[in-house]
Amino acid sequence: KINNMVIARLHDFFEPAGANHQHLGFFINGTMCDFDNIRIYTYTQPLRAGPCVVADRFAQRGEFASAVSEYEEVLPEFATTALADDIALKICDCRIRLKQYALAAKILERPQQSPEKRDALLPRRLFLAGVLHGTRGKEQKADSAFAQLFRRSANSPYCESACAIMIQRALKSLASNDPAAAGRTLETLARNYPGAPPKAGGRAYLMLMEYYLERGALEHATSVGDTIIKYYQSDSDVLLRAKVSLSRMHLANGNKLQAIDLLNQCISAYLPSEGTWKAWMEFAEIYEFDLNFNDAFTIYKKIFSDAPKYLVTSWMARVRMGEIANRAASEERPEKIFDDVILSPHPFLLPRQIAQFYKGDLSKEEFQTWWRSMYPGTRAFLYYFAKKAIIDNDRRQACRYLELFKENLAPNTWSALQVNKTLSLLQKY
Repeated sequence: KINNMVIARLHDFFEPAGANHQHLGFFINGTMCDFDNIRIYTYTQPLRAGPCVVADRFAQRGEFASAVSEYEEVLPEFATTALADDIALKICDCRIRLKQYALAAKILERPQQSPEKRDALLPRRLFLAGVLHGTRGKEQKADSAFAQLFRRSANSPYCESACAIMIQRALKSLASNDPAAAGRTLETLARNYPGAPPKAGGRAYLMLMEYYLERGALEHATSVGDTIIKYYQSDSDVLLRAKVSLSRMHLANGNKLQAIDLLNQCISAYLPSEGTWKAWMEFAEIYEFDLNFNDAFTIYKKIFSDAPKYLVTSWMARVRMGEIANRAASEERPEKIFDDVILSPHPFLLPRQIAQFYKGDLSKEEFQTWWRSMYPGTRAFLYYFAKKAIIDNDRRQACRYLELFKENLAPNTWSALQVNKTLSLLQKY
């Protein structure tokens, strides 16, 4: 948690250890991160050591080959007992981690030795089956195994681990430009997860929706938005953010009144949600688009004044105030506003870097290098180059950067409309 907000939950498929399980916390500034090299060491000792205590220690330390050797040495002694199935699944777990998928599959194909433990071991067996199918590229079989886990073992902690794996796989599909696969996985998760669909799944759905919006695939974006509204009625933040994204789709289509209606729904909900403040941000952008800089500045100021400072939206609104301060009836100067963003003790790198660039503390080369390192494959730094040129009253350079930025935008998007409008005004005057 950061400032009492849950940022992420990490799940692994070892059995929970210690009172209230074990928790890991990370503070990450400025980017999305994947962790693939975490090792958890436990120094707790059981009061009565079981027959697999040595093998378990090897497994916990990530020494899976040694763990397999120890488990296989112990297994014959308990081959006719209820413990045999438990040991076999532990071996399967290690085989998967060692990428010995064929050997792991053979273990899962064997009939269980102990019928009385079938129900107790079912969650782990289904979970490992899902993991194994996923690692072998059989995503639909993996989703099917996880769906069975959700339906048949709703209270198992393995459900949360399966949920995390499905979301991660959906995001990898999205990063690989396979949004259809991402959508299928997220649909399976939302439809089958016990209780309310997980919030992290809703955020992944929002990323899928943004993917389609950025590429002008408005029909697909609408479909995803409808799915979010169907499954996430009880999650106000995900629901409101989906409506904000749908409003941008309407703006891209020129349906301004429908967009405003959706944004009003978000604002009138009176919920202390990030989605509400994103709706206010969208309203301010509409006023900017209409050249009503006074009202846009007023809304940005309201967001900065009223939104919690642990939301990046608050600080981005402050940056926007600086961008248009010279065109609005404001007593605040851009330099003071940017200094406020730079010097305030918030943890958000993006608004601070933008403010430093606008103020001249970072050169174009430094800002571009930073942007490429944090957001590889994107060229939105050109947008900020253009904004700084406008602040510096350099219309020619602003037009040049906006033309370059426009090359990376799908034509039927709200961002493209905004860029075209700005270009038209700069070229006209």
